[in-house]
Amino acid sequence: MEPTTKLVIGIDVGGTKVAGGLVDACGEIHVRSRTPMITAGEASKGLAAVSAAIQALFSALLNDRELKR
Repeated sequence: MEPTTKLVIGIDVGGTKVAGGLVDACGEIHVRSRTPMITAGEASKGLAAVSAAIQALFSALLNDRELKR
């Protein structure tokens, strides 16, 4: 992936997991994440699972770029 490749975040919130991806304009997924969804309790726990999935995407992207240096 070129450093100037523009990516968007895609999130799929399901009953058991939150799946995330960093996707380019052609639909190619460059980075993926999966986080367990918390369905019991307060809504803030579900939001925390979505947030964790997004954070995992960026962590993976940064780690990948560090490895390529």
